[in-house]
Amino acid sequence: MKKILIITYYWPPSGGAGVQRWLKLTKYLATKNTEIHVITVYPKCASYMQFDDTLINDVNSSLIVHHTKSFEPINWYAKIVGKSKIPTAGFSNVDTNNWKQKIVNFLRSNLFIPDPRRGWNYFA
Repeated sequence: MKKILIITYYWPPSGGAGVQRWLKLTKYLATKNTEIHVITVYPKCASYMQFDDTLINDVNSSLIVHHTKSFEPINWYAKIVGKSKIPTAGFSNVDTNNWKQKIVNFLRSNLFIPDPRRGWNYFA
């Protein structure tokens, strides 16, 4: 039996296209005589922009899912300004005329390279 390790930040209950890719791939691979391990972040530590609890039902019961902690400064920011004001990819949901938001956008773009979830790398 072959073993496969998948490392992904986005896993149910996260929603969106990034989750679908790995979820559907693991669902398919589970039918091919493979032992699949998934390393992902604890949902309580994650900074998911979308949630879809129904995707949990699509996780094959034969998968072995390992959860880790994560260091997510963007979660602190969300507690201060509200989750709807967190910049998403492309910053399309934020007020670019607000000088405070411009500072946050600059910090996010320049300090969190390649992205703001890089604090998960150490734990994964």
